[in-house]
Amino acid sequence: MVERVCGQGLDMSETIEWYYTLNGTRIGPIDAHTMRSQRAAGAITDDTFCWRQGFGADWRPYRNTELFAAPESQPASIPLQGARLNDLYAWLFVISPVAFYLLSLAVGGATSGNSGINTGLSIGVYAGLRAADKAEILKSGRTPAQVPGFGWVLLSPGYLWRRATLLGESRNKFWIMIAVFIATVAVAVGTNGDFLDALHGGNGQLSCRAGQADALRIFNTIDAVKKAGIEGASIADVTETTSTPEKRSCHAVITAKDAKQYPVDFQITKSGSDTMIAIQAKL
Repeated sequence: MVERVCGQGLDMSETIEWYYTLNGTRIGPIDAHTMRSQRAAGAITDDTFCWRQGFGADWRPYRNTELFAAPESQPASIPLQGARLNDLYAWLFVISPVAFYLLSLAVGGATSGNSGINTGLSIGVYAGLRAADKAEILKSGRTPAQVPGFGWVLLSPGYLWRRATLLGESRNKFWIMIAVFIATVAVAVGTNGDFLDALHGGNGQLSCRAGQADALRIFNTIDAVKKAGIEGASIADVTETTSTPEKRSCHAVITAKDAKQYPVDFQITKSGSDTMIAIQAKL
């Protein structure tokens, strides 16, 4: 008997065992007749990934199979039925706004103005998370078609939305990440932080918070400060007093090593690719 199924119409053996995946679960072995019946009933689509003896380690879309093979060993790396998906890296996507914000507080203004470096770093982190998440998705028996494309890492919440759609899961992670993002914004604003600047480590925008580390460093170089034997140890209570696209006026309090506090005003000015900071201290 000759059948034409998903190919160029080769002779087919009805005794060959077939497998296919459904929602991450391996179905099979079943014979070719049952495969065609499942396709006719809609349980299998042209995009359903299938395996039969002879495919080696490759799982192929139904449309690319020819329900014919010579006897061979059992399927290579067939996913276990009901294999659990490890969502660790998806959850790291969820908490990434908090991680980036805390990192920005830790490094202060060290990366301010390096928009290319900071944007590249963010994309690199998200790309790494996607690669690790992809490995887990495939390990659980899902197919490559169920992994969001690389472009989705540019919109990290969008990656979680697309992931849920392809895997047939709820979109809880997407909504939780949105909530985390909003909460982080609220915390940053409440602590006088410029969240968008802090989240991306500067992105070329002027920010009092991003400039505070430089302000502390410059304070310790002022002649009057050095003559008075003052050495600033930390800077806090950073607030923005005035703002224009080219200049930020800021106020802060510097605490010296002897625990005395000194109010300071500093201005951050941008001229082309250069950023300058001028500071006035009240000793």
